[in-house]
Amino acid sequence: MNKADDFLVATNLIVRNRLGQMGSDFSIRYFELLEAFLSLSLPSAPRLIDGYRRLLAHPEAAREKLLFMAAEEACGASILRFFLKWAEAPLQADLELHANDEDRHAKMLSRAAHHFAPEEQRYRTISVDPANELVGATWGDFPNCLWNVHLNEISAFSSYYAMQALANDIDSEAARRLSHVLSSLMTDELGHIAYTARYLEIWINQGVLSWGDLAAGMTGYEQIIEEGIGRIERSLNEPCGYPFDERLVLVAD
Repeated sequence: MNKADDFLVATNLIVRNRLGQMGSDFSIRYFELLEAFLSLSLPSAPRLIDGYRRLLAHPEAAREKLLFMAAEEACGASILRFFLKWAEAPLQADLELHANDEDRHAKMLSRAAHHFAPEEQRYRTISVDPANELVGATWGDFPNCLWNVHLNEISAFSSYYAMQALANDIDSEAARRLSHVLSSLMTDELGHIAYTARYLEIWINQGVLSWGDLAAGMTGYEQIIEEGIGRIERSLNEPCGYPFDERLVLVAD
C-alpha cells in the first residue's frame, strides 16, 4: 500500500461496486454514511497499518492477534444465532448461513495463527458465550443489531484487506497461508455486507429504521478502533499473555 489509508479507499470502492444494485434513493444516503464510517478510521490508519506490519514480523504476536480475530468471528456467530429463534424465512436462512460462515472463519484464522508460532496444542476451537451482550435483548432490538453487524463486516473487510496486502510482502509459508485465508474471508464479508444492506434498505423503506438510527449507530467506533490498536501494542509487548476480552474465550480441543 502506498499510503496508510489506501485500504480505506479500496474498501469504499469495493463496497460501492458490490452494492451498486441497491435502490437509488437508499444508495445515495447509504454511501454517504459508508464514507462517514470509513473516515472514522482515517486518523488512526497510519498507526493501525504500522501495528499490523509489526505484528506480522513478530510470530508470537501475530498468532495471538489472529486468535483474537478468530474469537471475534465466533462471537459474531453466537450473536446471530441468538436471534434465529425469532427470524422468519428468508431472513432465518440468511442468518444461519452467515453464522456458519463466521464459525468457519474462526477455524480458518485459528489454524492460520498457529502457522506463525505453533503451540503444543496446535489447533483450537472457540467457545463463546454472548450472554453478557444480549441480556434483555428482544426481536425489536434486531434491526439496530443488524446495522452494527453490517458495520462490523465493513470494518473486518478493511482490516483483512490491509493485513493481506502486508502479508503479501512477506516471504514465508505462514504469511502465504494467511493471505489465502484472508482472500476467502474477504469474499464472504462482501456477501455479508450485501445481504445485510438489503434488509437495512427494506427496514428504512418500512420506517422500522431511520437514517438517524443508522448515524447514531456509528457513535463510539473511534474508541473501538483505538482499543484495537491498544490490543496490538499489548500483544507486541506481552505476546505470551494476550489480554482477551472476557466474552472471547478460547478452549483447547
